[in-house]
Formats: sequence, C-alpha cells, structure tokens
Amino acid sequence: MIPEAGFLFSIAGLSASFLGLAGLVMAFRRGGDMQPVDAFRLRQMVEFSFVNIVVAISIVPLASLLGTSVEAARWASVGVIAYVVAQNILFAMRGRRAGLSFRGGWAVLALVVRARRS
Repeated sequence: MIPEAGFLFSIAGLSASFLGLAGLVMAFRRGGDMQPVDAFRLRQMVEFSFVNIVVAISIVPLASLLGTSVEAARWASVGVIAYVVAQNILFAMRGRRAGLSFRGGWAVLALVVRARRS
C-alpha cells in the first residue's frame, strides 16, 4: 500500500459526504417546482462528487500496477484533464438544452480556475 493511501481515502470520504449533501439539499428544498439552474447545479454536485471519489480511489490500484505513486498520479492527471474537457462540453450542451445562458467570459474564467486546480 502506498503511503498516500490514507489521504486519498479521506478525500474519497469527503467527496461521498458532499454527495450526501446534494441529496439533502434536494430533499429539503422548499417549493413545488425546481428551476432549471437548480437542477443543473445539483447534477453538477453529484457528478463532481462521483468523479472525485473515483479519482481518489483509483490512484491506489494504479500505483500498485505502475510501481510508484508518482506515475499513478501522472496517469490519473491525464484522465482528469480529459474529464475536464469533456465535462465542460457536456455542461455547455446541457445548459443550452435547459435554457441557461452562460456568457463566454464566464466560461473562460471557469475553465482557467478549474485548470489551475487540476
């Protein structure tokens, strides 16, 4: 087992808690109908939580397969970059389908902020 495993499992646990928070937000909503932006954001919370869990947990078996945690982190980062690009395209398509408009400046800023965090 790699030395970073405890930290990675803690991140996975926090992401699972965030996933539960999305369920609580949905359960305790007030009002009858959900606005399109609310559904969009709740879906984002759930998807981000699942991806964080998968990425955090996948590094441990990758490290066992590849030999080092550094190499595993490199391959996981390639997967995260591919996910970020694909997810931005999917979010733009879903937003348009839901009637939400995101201006170009906001989208570029969000992409830069997300790229810096990766």
